[in-house]
Amino acid sequence: QDKCHKGPCKPCKLLPRYQKTCPCGKIPLSLLGNIRKSCIDPIETCPNICEKKLECQVHSCQDKCHTGPCPPCNAQVKVP
Repeated sequence: QDKCHKGPCKPCKLLPRYQKTCPCGKIPLSLLGNIRKSCIDPIETCPNICEKKLECQVHSCQDKCHTGPCPPCNAQVKVP
């Protein structure tokens, strides 16, 4: 996922040895039953709510566990 660069690439962050939990980080992949063998194997999601901090750093993601970035914060707040 890095931009084109000189020199060797870093190890893939999606390798099974680096990905130990579902994308939200709450459940170990070993408990979800999907045994990944390479970085292109899908990372299984769990049924929990993601709850990662959104870009606003105030609210958390309310989507189900998912791969990829969380959606932008759409929370409406009153500003004095």
